[in-house]
Amino acid sequence: MAASPQVKYIWPPNYGGPTTGKGHRRAVVKLTNNNATAEAGVVKVRVSDWNNAHGDQAVKLGVTRIRAMVNSTAGSVASVELTWDRSPAERIALISPGVEYEQCYEEVGGFWDTMSPGDTNLTGDILLSWPLPASTDSYDIEMELEIR
Repeated sequence: MAASPQVKYIWPPNYGGPTTGKGHRRAVVKLTNNNATAEAGVVKVRVSDWNNAHGDQAVKLGVTRIRAMVNSTAGSVASVELTWDRSPAERIALISPGVEYEQCYEEVGGFWDTMSPGDTNLTGDILLSWPLPASTDSYDIEMELEIR
């Protein structure tokens, strides 16, 4: 049986859940789905699981780099969309199948979930949606995050 959608933290090493005590400034998360399970607005990274480098509850996540590949077969056009969890949703990335995707936000200080006039329910969480993948489609996404 193929692996279901997974979230694995590459950095910090041995991260097993919400941070207690002094936290981290950066994290690297790997998102995978190797069995074509459709996903709609699934929380992949929750800001409340983190403490910042000062040991305080994190209030913001920033994306500094994304590397990704969506593998599709049989002409599938199911793109993976990453968004900030808020109303209205703000797209972080739209990753099309068959293309090696890389986006670096380090030169501009990261891509942060910021409130604009009229926005509500700002959580800082990162959501993933992948509608209607074909039966053999998969994705592999690595995101570098800054924690504040």
